[in-house]
Order: sequence, then structure tokens, then C-alpha cells
Amino acid sequence: MKSRRSLMLLAIVAAGLAVPVGTALAVKPRGITDTALMRPTWDVFPGTKHDTKYTRQFGVDADGFTGRPDALYPYADGDVVVTQFPESKDVTIDVAVTGMMPNARHTVWFNLDGITDGDITTAWSNQYVGSFTTDEDGNGQYIFQAPAGTMAQGDYTYAVWINGPAWPYAGSLLVSENIQFHINPPNP
Repeated sequence: MKSRRSLMLLAIVAAGLAVPVGTALAVKPRGITDTALMRPTWDVFPGTKHDTKYTRQFGVDADGFTGRPDALYPYADGDVVVTQFPESKDVTIDVAVTGMMPNARHTVWFNLDGITDGDITTAWSNQYVGSFTTDEDGNGQYIFQAPAGTMAQGDYTYAVWINGPAWPYAGSLLVSENIQFHINPPNP
């Protein structure tokens, strides 16, 4: 009798595990669609107007900086993470940076066509999307959320740009590798 109860209990547990959870109860996980590193613009576009390491030759400011972004931001970098629900019509782009000017407002721009390293003709930050303020350690984060239905169906390739807070530190400081994502068609 004892072994029969054990077998029945085992069969009930096994049957419970084999039954799929209804879609109404299922949680749709967010998936990371793409990731990209951010690099200083002077590394991505050397010898061009976005090579701010050489094109920004200022005097020394009150803090003793030369005014050149490579001196102000020697350890600046960051990353971009694109997340979406499977079969999603929306997208979230999370930008995190480190090594920036502390307690300063930086702007975020999207290049809607992506970039090619070294090719200045692809280096145009043509859509301002917002700004963030770094903390006392120079770390910051910006999250872009495109609600469902606000972007047309299709494949997208973007590059993310971070510009400096104010003159004389304004200008392109970081640019991401290209990020890619797909917006699905609306439900009929």
C-alpha cells in the first residue's frame, strides 16, 4: 500500500510538471537583443572633426585640465544594451557610462543609420533623445523607451553618441558600436 501511494504521488507530481503553464499565467521574459561598447570618438574617427583629442586645443581651466577631452576623460567608456520582449513592438535602449565629468549633464544622440569606424561621412548624430546627469564619480545612465506602436515595423541599426556637458567640454565624447533590433508588425 505504501509503495502504491508513493507511485501515485510521483505520478501526480510528474503530471503537474508536464502540463504547460497557460499563456495567461506565463511571464514573457525580456530578452537582450543586442549589446555594444562605447568608445571615445577620437579612437573611432581619428584625424577628423570628431577626433576631439586633436581638434579641441584650449587653455588650462580652473581645475588644471588642458581642455582636451582625452585629458578630461582618459577613462571614459560605456556600454549599450538593447532589450525587447519576444515578438515585441517596443524597444528599450539602456546606456551606461563611466569616467565622465562628475555631476554634469551630458546629452544622448542616436545616429539612425549606424556608423563605420573611421568614415566621417557616417558620423552624424542626427537625433537628440535626452540627457542624464553623472554622479560624483562620473558615472551615468540613460534609458530610452520606445512605446509599442511609435516605431515603424522593420530592422534598425543605430549608434549612440554621448556629448559633453558644456563649453569648453561640449562635443562628441563617446560613440557606440552599432546596435541592431527589429520592430514587429502590429497585431491585426
